[in-house]
Amino acid sequence: MSLEQVLARIKERNISVTADDGELVLRAPQGAMDADTMALLKQHKQDLLDALLDARSADFSWSSSMLDNLPLLKISPDMLTLVNLSQEEIDSIIAEVPQGIVNIQDIYPLAPLQEGILFHHLLDTRGDTYLLRSVLAFENRAYLDNFLTALQSVINRHDILRSAIFWQDLPQAVQVVFRQAPLPVEELEPQEDKEALSQLLTSTDPHNVR
Repeated sequence: MSLEQVLARIKERNISVTADDGELVLRAPQGAMDADTMALLKQHKQDLLDALLDARSADFSWSSSMLDNLPLLKISPDMLTLVNLSQEEIDSIIAEVPQGIVNIQDIYPLAPLQEGILFHHLLDTRGDTYLLRSVLAFENRAYLDNFLTALQSVINRHDILRSAIFWQDLPQAVQVVFRQAPLPVEELEPQEDKEALSQLLTSTDPHNVR
């Protein structure tokens, strides 16, 4: 069977295929993944990975002609067994995720602790109860950059550090695990007439920052 025929079966069975660190990640409705389909996906694994990589390399625009009109990237309600969301609600989440659907690893309901965190976040009108701050100093910029690289590696390895909570216009709040979550870095230019540390503490005060 050719790769085009495999893609056609994927479309017919409403199976979503993405790539993650050299492996295929599959989402499928219950009963869609029979033994024959699994064997075909295994047989054409590398071809599928190459096609997905080609598409990703074009700024996440699915430009490969072989993939045109084939919903390899699709999240439908029957794929999310732990939450009850309509297709319109799923699409609204996708629209808010940086890089869109290719950056969604999974969608879950909130754990009880997360529900409490969200409640207090919405209750606060200034600052953030769960926002904590630590101050670290480095001898030079190279050490700082190495620390940021290491911290990004930790984020890459742990799903909870790549999770965002969505609740607006949804019947229930959900957590969305991103495949990639780049660490945001903000640089503060100190004023000459003020102490740098004092300015840093003021700009990051958890009583004011959300």
